[in-house]
Amino acid sequence: MPRLKIVVGGSAKGVGKTSLVCGLIAATPEFAWTAVKIASHPHNGVDLVLEDMGVNTDDNRDTYRYLRAGAERAFLVTAEEANAPTRLIWSVLRTAPNILIETTRFASEFKPDICIGVLGNSTTPVKESFGSFLPRADALVARVGQDVRLDKIPVGIPLFRLAELDQISPEMHAWLLRKNERRPRGMAR
Repeated sequence: MPRLKIVVGGSAKGVGKTSLVCGLIAATPEFAWTAVKIASHPHNGVDLVLEDMGVNTDDNRDTYRYLRAGAERAFLVTAEEANAPTRLIWSVLRTAPNILIETTRFASEFKPDICIGVLGNSTTPVKESFGSFLPRADALVARVGQDVRLDKIPVGIPLFRLAELDQISPEMHAWLLRKNERRPRGMAR
């Protein structure tokens, strides 16, 4: 079975991308996820690639949150230049059964099977990189009761409203499994 690559991007910083990645990991443990956060600026002194081994259990780093949610492996990549993410980590990811990548800016680099966008509220300024991410989105997610600008949502793309982003709704879970079943079954990308 070809592996699955999902990219989760967000309309702004702090909209809940990491929480959604954790929710996807927890809802689908059968995928044995390798989760990757790609940051365009240094995080906690990391310059290039760091694999989180889950040693520091009182840590709230995004990668450790992935591991707590059930990811098999978790990486943090700091990449300022456009081709850095693929160049730095692709050799590591070649052996990963399924990959969940948290990035908005570098989404197209990974040729994802599924792109999911997380929306901030209508008063939050939208990141420039989300403009190029949005046309690739297969689904969008927003918090229940959150006011989002629906005029910016492309026609035909499902919008899942979640009470907590780290807890996938049964509807979103079913959509994800259907989407995975319907994708081409040729060679793994």
